[in-house]
Amino acid sequence: MIKTAIFLWRFQPFHIGHYSIVEKILTEYKRLMLVIGSAEKSGTDENPWTLQEREEIIRASIPLELQERMDIVWLDDVPDDDIWCENLKALTSPVIARNEMTTRSREWIASPSTSSGSQWQGITSLTLITGNEWVRDICARHGIQTEWIDSYEIDISGTRIREMIQRGEDVSNFTFL
Repeated sequence: MIKTAIFLWRFQPFHIGHYSIVEKILTEYKRLMLVIGSAEKSGTDENPWTLQEREEIIRASIPLELQERMDIVWLDDVPDDDIWCENLKALTSPVIARNEMTTRSREWIASPSTSSGSQWQGITSLTLITGNEWVRDICARHGIQTEWIDSYEIDISGTRIREMIQRGEDVSNFTFL
């Protein structure tokens, strides 16, 4: 039985609050699918880092022994909530997912759908971990099991870090940039 969590966030940038959630998730779940949201957005004040830069920051921030228990995937924004959620569900469906933005591909071969939804080979439990009410509500409407996470154990946010960077302040206590 492989209990697996999905953790979806923009990670603009990945910081110690995100890291504390990853650590917590991996104490309760055997596997983690870390989903980089708003993957197509970059080059703005709100979304300064590209998908590739965010993945590099994440990989540089998480020890290899934890990375061995996780997959990093991405999800673009779309203007239709239902399509967005179906795209999220497709990440866990029995298909091969490929990253067309980089030269390497990522593949997840899933087992056929069961009464609890599409699952990967050997995975018997798949739960989306979120602290976002919109994500929780839209996923509930689409039959995706969710678990609420209240907040980071550390008082920090991507917005605060981006503002500090814009002011030229040191952010090394909060992120792995």
